Amino acid sequence: MSDYQLKAVVQIAGGPGVLIREFTFAPGESTPWHRHSQMTDRCYGLEGRVTLERRDQPALEIGPGE
Repeated sequence: MSDYQLKAVVQIAGGPGVLIREFTFAPGESTPWHRHSQMTDRCYGLEGRVTLERRDQPALEIGPGE
């Protein structure tokens, strides 16, 4: 997949114009800074808390259902 590791990444759905993957982060895991030219990330929490850091916005902590 890439040169970094996460606890788990599962593809939920995929087709023309859409890719849905579920990322499971262990404490301390993260993805490196990156950008997409033809897609937009949408994030939601299933359990626990995770901090989303974006270049142009303040950090945002999300939890289940957020």
